[in-house]
Amino acid sequence: MSNMRQMRSAKKCEGIKMAGRKPSIPIAEKIKRAEEALLKSKAKYDTDAAVLRDLLEKQRAIRNKELIAAVASSTRSFDEIMEFIESKPADEL
Repeated sequence: MSNMRQMRSAKKCEGIKMAGRKPSIPIAEKIKRAEEALLKSKAKYDTDAAVLRDLLEKQRAIRNKELIAAVASSTRSFDEIMEFIESKPADEL
């Protein structure tokens, strides 16, 4: 009877892994993995930074066009516009 219990108990535990120590990964392997992760992150950063630079440049170009159009359609003279741009705000005087 005790053999039957042992067999049933063994069958129940068959699919369950026993808790034990994980095999230790050598430090050189850990360093290699960390370097690979860092290189991957840096490549993504560089790609994202290039996209951001491109978008900011496009935004500057759009604003420059808008500014030129506003100056061209303005009733103010060039000198008046330049004086306004170069003047300090009233609260800074």
